[in-house]
Amino acid sequence: MSLRIGILGATGFGGGELLRLLSMHPAAEVVSVTSRSAAGQPVGSVHPHLEKVWDVKFEETISKEVDLVFSSLPHGESGAAIESVLTATPGVSVIDLSGDLRLKDLDSHRKHYSHSPDLATLRSSAVYGLSELNGEAIKDASLVANPGCLATAMILSLLPFAGLPLRSVHIHGATGSSGSGKEPKASTHHPVRHANFLAYKVLEHQHVPEVLECLQAASVKVDDLPFVAHSLPVSRGILNTAFVELERPMVQSEVEALFAGVYQDKPFVRLKGSKPAEIENVVGSNFCDISVVAKGTQVVVHSAIDNLVKGMAGQAIQNMNLMFGLPETAGLWTGGWRPV
Repeated sequence: MSLRIGILGATGFGGGELLRLLSMHPAAEVVSVTSRSAAGQPVGSVHPHLEKVWDVKFEETISKEVDLVFSSLPHGESGAAIESVLTATPGVSVIDLSGDLRLKDLDSHRKHYSHSPDLATLRSSAVYGLSELNGEAIKDASLVANPGCLATAMILSLLPFAGLPLRSVHIHGATGSSGSGKEPKASTHHPVRHANFLAYKVLEHQHVPEVLECLQAASVKVDDLPFVAHSLPVSRGILNTAFVELERPMVQSEVEALFAGVYQDKPFVRLKGSKPAEIENVVGSNFCDISVVAKGTQVVVHSAIDNLVKGMAGQAIQNMNLMFGLPETAGLWTGGWRPV
């Protein structure tokens, strides 16, 4: 089986990571990549680390017949471009890496993605692409909304608490600079970020509503989710810390058993027991490392992912594998880059 792949907006970090990972996939061939700014140029001119890996040039539109389109266009552009692709090529499968199609609630979408069109019909038909939760639905999907990177780390930290009465949950997330995109900004440019540590979007991060939608659908009893994101002085990686207060005390072995019951057959979740999860062990890989520490009614959960792989391109390829009946690990079964 050979899947013909097109990528919309392939000049950014997400597009580059898709191209890198797909080069190792046994059943994928990238036949068309788009970019308005780099049209006519070879992939290696924008992604020098991929020179000779893919012998394709950027085009303004997808010009060849494809089985699947990944969209790594920015929020606000991706949804409309996908609508055009589906109109022009009915039946093609699509995975969107932006936030344009993630939220089901229209008011929430308008609040957190005000620059993105409503696209109500398109959003309602998109399956939320968290592979570990919605695997069966993804297998039957033709349109998948890939989760946000911080959202992925948060949700995987909390899914095992489904059905349990919880007093409170609050979360601290620390993320690398590549999650802010390729273009330098005032708060993400290296001279500002290097040797620095700062909070941003305090209690108003756009990933929180998708986390709440997902958790509530999975019967995790969370109505509010105080969340503070922090900028790490590293390029890749997310370390998420969830503080969970239970209604009744649980011992360490009980909490570890909860997580094992949910993730025992999930190939990309590695449970570390009480040993703290670390970014360096997952950078470059599609793994999520999770550790738990329980003390009375308090549980602290750490989750670590690479924001560009499990938090973006790797998870998108994991979803592609599910959609096309391929082994879930195809093209992704590799460890991290320790040392980074």
